[in-house]
Amino acid sequence: MANMRMLMYKLQTALMQRGRLVYIGQFQNYSEKAGRMVTKIVLSEKNDEGRMVRIFETWNTHEAVQFLAAQLNGGDG
Repeated sequence: MANMRMLMYKLQTALMQRGRLVYIGQFQNYSEKAGRMVTKIVLSEKNDEGRMVRIFETWNTHEAVQFLAAQLNGGDG
């Protein structure tokens, strides 16, 4: 899990070097189903008006990494 988080932040840095500022937010909630705390990852960017806009949300770090990699490769994610 730690390696996926490191990769997520490296992809964020690579996007920043290409001029895209993608913000990574993490929120924790208790999951009755899992019986433990779970972390939601929210990726955001600022729009033309300077307001934060969520571009992707997931409970899975792997999905966030896939989305950022697709953005880096010019895809729509």
